[in-house]
Amino acid sequence: MAGASKAVADSRANLPFVYRQYSAEQLKQVLYKMYIIRR
Repeated sequence: MAGASKAVADSRANLPFVYRQYSAEQLKQVLYKMYIIRR
């Protein structure tokens, strides 16, 4: 789980950039897929 928490911290740092690139719905789908893959 250490890797997952680091990814969360990194994504928080990059949020303004990410929001400029993608819609909230796209972000939800991508995060959900990443969560499924990591399990």
